[in-house]
Amino acid sequence: MKYDPKTLLLIGAGAVGSSITAWISPYHKNFFVMDQGETLETIKQDGIFAYKQNQKEKGVKIRANTIEDFADSPTPDIILICVKNDSLEGLSRAIIQANG
Repeated sequence: MKYDPKTLLLIGAGAVGSSITAWISPYHKNFFVMDQGETLETIKQDGIFAYKQNQKEKGVKIRANTIEDFADSPTPDIILICVKNDSLEGLSRAIIQANG
């Protein structure tokens, strides 16, 4: 069986989204992070700094593919939504509008 890499899009790079990004991004080239403003710029410039489990002295800098808009990404097979509840309704509409 041949491996079929899926395109993953994570929306919201806060505490939860950044942790998931640090776990997935190094191993999945078709993984994209979407956020806005200062958060997005920081990830673009510096990556995400994460600690290895139970090893605070072993932090690593993780690079990730970043996007600002749905049009900047290939059509995702899987969308990981990592935003606060008050953003869900508007984000859901934007996802449907962009991806059907």
